[in-house]
Amino acid sequence: MYTLGLAVLLACGGGSGSETGDTTTRQPMPDGETVYGLRCASCHGEDARGTGAGPTLEVALDRDDAVLVALILEGWGGMPPVVIPEADALAAIAYARSLF
Repeated sequence: MYTLGLAVLLACGGGSGSETGDTTTRQPMPDGETVYGLRCASCHGEDARGTGAGPTLEVALDRDDAVLVALILEGWGGMPPVVIPEADALAAIAYARSLF
C-alpha cells in the first residue's frame, strides 16, 4: 500500500523534483508592494498618486498589463526603463491598482 501511495504521489508531482529528474527551482512570486516600493514609489509616490518627479498612475493603470509591462521595461516619455523581471513588473502593476 505504501509503495502504491508513493508512486501516485510522485506521478502527481508531489516529490521534491529530484525523483523525476526535474532540477529546476521555482522562483517565489514577487511581492508587488515590495517591488513597487523599491522601484516605483520614489517617482510615483507611496500611494501611486504622483510626486514632483512622476505623475499619478491612476489613469495609466487602465491600460492592459502587456502595455504597462512594456512601458515599465522599455521606458516612456521621461521615465527611464526599469530593469526588472516581467513577473516583478506585473506584481507592481497589481499592487498599484490595489491603491485605487
